Amino acid sequence: MRTDEGTTRRTLLKGAAWSVPAVAAAAAVPARAASCLPCEGYEVVQTFEKQTGAWQYRDTITVTHCGEAISLQGVVVTVKFSNPADFDHATNADGMTTSYDPATGVLTATSTTSDTSMYFSGAIGHGNDDTHLVTGTVSLQVPGCDGFVIENRPFAVQVVKN
Repeated sequence: MRTDEGTTRRTLLKGAAWSVPAVAAAAAVPARAASCLPCEGYEVVQTFEKQTGAWQYRDTITVTHCGEAISLQGVVVTVKFSNPADFDHATNADGMTTSYDPATGVLTATSTTSDTSMYFSGAIGHGNDDTHLVTGTVSLQVPGCDGFVIENRPFAVQVVKN
């Protein structure tokens, strides 16, 4: 069947099928943009690496905003260990100042570098077993945003004694 302009019904349906993916892709763009607001879309990545010595670990911290690593200048990371005995104290902190309250199990690390990662070393995990599950939460504050951009996000890491 032809329309008055000489277009078949099949041609109209083919054109409609091609237009649907274009509309769907265009609709996805605002959703991505909304997740990248200045004080949203942050992630904290902690990488625990075994060091020499019983229970010695290095925790490297990287922060991303909408998937891109950011400068850490002025960023504050708060790590609260579920069991305060799971962490002894921060040593060899690079790119940050740290404070640790052994009574509450709260480690506060404030970045002093514009690098995209910072780290601290310390004794993580204690006990009589050769392995130990360390759990807690991590919170993040970034300059220019009020309050926490990440608050009390759980983490768990299996650590080994030697």
